[in-house]
Amino acid sequence: MPELPGRVCSLGLLSTAAGRSDESGKNWLHSLAKGKREGVAPVLDTLLDRWYTDEFLRARPDVVKQRKQKGDRYTN
Repeated sequence: MPELPGRVCSLGLLSTAAGRSDESGKNWLHSLAKGKREGVAPVLDTLLDRWYTDEFLRARPDVVKQRKQKGDRYTN
């Protein structure tokens, strides 16, 4: 962000990939737009199965619930 160099103190790259198919790219752009409109919480459900195994999701609903509640803080 060259126009605002004094306002950026750090940058994190999230969910990076070396490449995406056209369909995957469209899906990701859809998720980004939804996150921008509605906040992080609604998008989390689509990401949980990427972050956790099915076994973990079944065994530790308390952890999953806690993670979703943290996401709720970022909802617009």
